[in-house]
Amino acid sequence: MKCYVRYIGIVDNKHKVHEVAFEPGLNIVTGNSSKGKSAILDIFDYCLGSSEDTIPEGVITERAKLFFTVLRFPTMALVIGRLPGSNDCFLREISGPETDSIIQFIKEFETFFSAHFFHPRDEFIKSLGRYFAVTLKNIDVDPMRKQITGKWSPTPSVRSFTSFMLQHQNLVANRHAIFYRFEEKRKRDQAIDHFKIFMDIVGEDYFDLAKLHTEAMYELKRAQAQIPKQDKIKADYLIEFSTLLNEYEALAGLPLTGLTPEDIWQKPKSVLSSLTGISVKVDGLSSAFETKRAELQGRKALLMSSIQKALNSRYLLTVSAGQASGFAESLISLPIPKTTDLEDGVCPVCASQSDVAEDEANKLSAAIHWLNDELKVSTYAREGFGEERRAIDNELKDLRKKLAIVEKALKPLDDEADRLDKSRSVDAAAQKAKIKLELAIERCIENPPCEATGMVEYWQKRVKDLAEKMSKYDVDYKLSALQNGINSKMKAIGENFDFEDTYKNGSLKFNVGTFDLWHERSATGGNTKKVFLRSMGSGANWLYSHLTLFLALQYQFAKNETCKIPPILFLDQPTQVYFPSTDDADTFKADDLRGDRKTDKTVDEDVDAVSKMFTTLARFCDDTFKETGVMPQIIVCDHADKLPLQEGYIFENFVRARWRKHGLIAD
Repeated sequence: MKCYVRYIGIVDNKHKVHEVAFEPGLNIVTGNSSKGKSAILDIFDYCLGSSEDTIPEGVITERAKLFFTVLRFPTMALVIGRLPGSNDCFLREISGPETDSIIQFIKEFETFFSAHFFHPRDEFIKSLGRYFAVTLKNIDVDPMRKQITGKWSPTPSVRSFTSFMLQHQNLVANRHAIFYRFEEKRKRDQAIDHFKIFMDIVGEDYFDLAKLHTEAMYELKRAQAQIPKQDKIKADYLIEFSTLLNEYEALAGLPLTGLTPEDIWQKPKSVLSSLTGISVKVDGLSSAFETKRAELQGRKALLMSSIQKALNSRYLLTVSAGQASGFAESLISLPIPKTTDLEDGVCPVCASQSDVAEDEANKLSAAIHWLNDELKVSTYAREGFGEERRAIDNELKDLRKKLAIVEKALKPLDDEADRLDKSRSVDAAAQKAKIKLELAIERCIENPPCEATGMVEYWQKRVKDLAEKMSKYDVDYKLSALQNGINSKMKAIGENFDFEDTYKNGSLKFNVGTFDLWHERSATGGNTKKVFLRSMGSGANWLYSHLTLFLALQYQFAKNETCKIPPILFLDQPTQVYFPSTDDADTFKADDLRGDRKTDKTVDEDVDAVSKMFTTLARFCDDTFKETGVMPQIIVCDHADKLPLQEGYIFENFVRARWRKHGLIAD
C-alpha cells in the first residue's frame, strides 16, 4: 500500500496550526526532553481511531483544539482528525492540485473542519479502512460462534495497523514485549489472525469457502452421531416386532406371516398393507401357547437367578472393602516407634557384651516394613474392590434390562390364561396381538429412520471437495514463504547492527503463526538453540532485535503490491539504550547523557553505534525503494542530534523538526 504520513499537527485554541511535515524515507524529530517528541506517536494513534487518548498531559493538551494527521496516497490526500476527549473522528479526502497546498486549507479551520465530516469512531474506522482495501465484514469460519458468544469475531480494521507501525519509548528496547498493545491477549490474537488478511494471503472468497467447510464438518459430525442412535432405534423395533410375532403365534397357534422382523423393518409400508388383509385364525389344538409361555417363564427364572447371584457378589465386595478399610484404620492407629537409641548390652554377671538388644531392634524394623507393606496392600485391595463392583453394577443393569423384555413378552400370555378361565372367546387375544403389531409398524412409518449412512457419505464428500478448493489458495505455503522472506531479510539487516558478540553469529527468527522472536544459534552436538528476547542480556540486543524485525516487516509491506499495511514505522527514543539520561541542554551532548550506565565502551564508540544505526535506517529506505519501487517511511523521535553519519548520508537532511527551545506548540 503506497501511503505515507505527510503532516502531523494540532490546531490550537486560537485556530493557529502547528504541524510537522514528513517525507518518504527517514525522518527525524530531534530535541531535548519534555518537548513533546513522543506525542507525535500518540497524536497519530489518536487520529487513527484509538479508543484511548494517550497524548501526554501538558502544553499540547492544554492548548489543543483539534489533532490532525494527513496521509498522502499517490492520487490524493486524506485528512484525519479528532477533538480532544471526543469519540467523533474527522475524515476528509482531498484530491487534485489542492493536495499540494493542503495545509493552507487546514488553516481555514471553521470552513475545512465542517461538522458533516465528523463521524462516530466505529463508523470512522470502517470508512478509513476502505482507503486501505480493508473491507471484510465477517471473517468467522464457525457459524456457531455468534450463537455461542453472542457476537461475531472482530473484523480486520486499520486499528490493527498500529501494532506494526508504532514502537514507543517503553517498547522499542523492551525484552518482554515486541508489538504495540500485545499485552492485551485479545488484541494480540486479533493482530495475528488479521496479519494474513493484511498481507492479502486470504480474502473474502477464502472465508466464504471456510464457512462452508465448517458447516459441512458440523453436518458430518451430526450425521455420524446419528448412526449409533439409528442402530439403537432399529434394534428396539426388531425386538418389538419379534416379540409381537411370537406373541401372536403363541396365542393363535399359527404364525401370522412368514416375514422376519428384518423384512418388516426394510419395507414397513408394504408389510402393513399385506397384514391388513390377513384374517386371524386360531388353532385350538396347537401347544404353541403353553410352549412359548413355559419358555418365557424359564428365561425369567434364569435371569432372576443371575440377578440374585450378582447381588450376592456385590454384597460380599462391599463387606470385603469395609473390612480392608477397617484393617487399614486399625493399623494406622497403632503406635509405631520412629527411632531407637541402643547401647551395647552387658551381662551383669560376667560383664560380657550381648547382641540381644540389637537383634530385637532389627526385628522391630522388619515389623515396621511389613506394616507399611500391609497398608499398601489394603489400599490396592480397596481400589480393586471398587473396579469389581462397577463391573457387577453394569452386569446387573444389563440383566434387569433383559428381564424387563421377557416380562413384557410374558405378560400378554399370563393375561390370556386368566382371561380364558372367564371367557369362551379364543381369538380376541390373537386379534389384539395382531393390532399391536400393526400399530408398531405404523409408528415406524410415521417416524421413519433417517438414512444416516448415506448422509455421512454425502457430507464426507462435501467436506473433501471444499477442502480441495481451499487448498488451492496455498495458505500454509504462502505463510511459510512470507516467514522465510522475513527471516532472510532479518539476517541481512541484522549484520548492520551492533549486536553483542554472543549474538552476532546467531540468526534472528520470527514465527508468523505465533509472532515469537528469537535468536537461533549453534549449540553443542551440532544442534541449534533458541534464545528468546526475554532471555537475552543488554538493551542493545533488545533494541536491535526490535529494529531488525520491524525493518524486515516494512520491507514485506513495500514488496507486496497488494499488502494493505502501509510501510510506515515510528521509532521513539531508540538511542535510550546508549543515552538514557534526561536531556535539558540547548545542544545534544552525548557524554552528558550516558548517565550511570555500566559499559566498557567509550562515548565515541557509543556515538559510532548510534550513527551506524541511523545510517542503516537511511540506507534501508533507499535499498527498499530500489528493490520494490516503494519508499518506506521511518519517523524517529529522539534527542540525538547532529550525528556524523556514514556512507555519505548527512544527518541534517533527515531532520524535520528540532525542538530545543520549544516543542510542537511554540510559545
